[in-house]
Amino acid sequence: MPRLNLKAIIRCVSAALVTAMFALPVSAIPVNDLYEADVSASGQDEASRNAALAEALAEVLIKVSGHADVRANPGLRDAMARASRYAQTFRFIQKANDDGEPKLRLAASFYPPSIDQLLSESGLPIWGRERPQTIIWLAIEADGNRYLLPADGGALVDAVQHAGSTRGLPISLPLMDIDDRQALSYSDVVGGFTDRVLSASRRYGGNSVLIGHLRQRGSNDWDARWTHLLGGVQRDWLGSGGSLWAGLISGIDGTADALASRYALKAGDASVVDMSVRGVHSLADYANTMNYLSGLSVIDHVQPRVVMPGQMLLTVTVKGGRQALADVVALGRLLEPDASVIDNGSGPLAYVVLH
Repeated sequence: MPRLNLKAIIRCVSAALVTAMFALPVSAIPVNDLYEADVSASGQDEASRNAALAEALAEVLIKVSGHADVRANPGLRDAMARASRYAQTFRFIQKANDDGEPKLRLAASFYPPSIDQLLSESGLPIWGRERPQTIIWLAIEADGNRYLLPADGGALVDAVQHAGSTRGLPISLPLMDIDDRQALSYSDVVGGFTDRVLSASRRYGGNSVLIGHLRQRGSNDWDARWTHLLGGVQRDWLGSGGSLWAGLISGIDGTADALASRYALKAGDASVVDMSVRGVHSLADYANTMNYLSGLSVIDHVQPRVVMPGQMLLTVTVKGGRQALADVVALGRLLEPDASVIDNGSGPLAYVVLH
């Protein structure tokens, strides 16, 4: 658990409000380390190694399934007791802790097919590597200070990113440069003006937005209030009576749960979906579209059925069916829905290549 020094955080935030870095807007991030984990180790003997491998496996199962309660699943508990069977590689490393002192850790990777099968046999879903980028507008109220956390806000940003990585959740924070400060204020965030937050979020390109308010009540006592926005759906929840870290975790966990409930898929028979794509004017357009679709984790196979000037028709074998395919394509930046086609829910999914 990271140690959060509030005074140092406030100093970093004050400096961050003077300068800002350029950030590219991103809708979705491919998370490529879902089957890897880096955990604390008490030693390098067999018992310590097995305990660390069990913890690493638990972290991987949480990231891949989108479920934080994997340790409560009897089948998964048994698997954790023999975690070495699922390990692809592991090694001990030294990493500096919050005080700069070296700390022994174990870095492990696990066989993806074995992990996927384990989750499926346990009745849990699998959340693919294409995940929404979540922009977080976080209002902090402590020691007489009130501010919105910027992307280069020091230790607190590191803690937010660490919390996100434990759930396989790509996270970004606003620059809080002059554009952000003109578009949105601390009062807008705390007051729940979601329309203004969504407007300010457009420059970052994400379609998952988390609004948070962390208020200090005592030396280690914080209230947390969260709102998550995705595709017109709003979800609100509270986290109270805990540390700053616990408050952060309550926001990240709630967001990961909401996203996993939409995008994680339980094992089942793949289905065939027809897709039409307009705007294919060159070999590069064709190759980019085919490579993009073939690389999506929900897609098993893409077969061109008809290719003609400016357009092609595809047959796609996809896990989770038509809606799962539409959801994951909506996260990308290559294809957009074809506005000239009315989707009746049974015809081909219709898209246009973005140039």
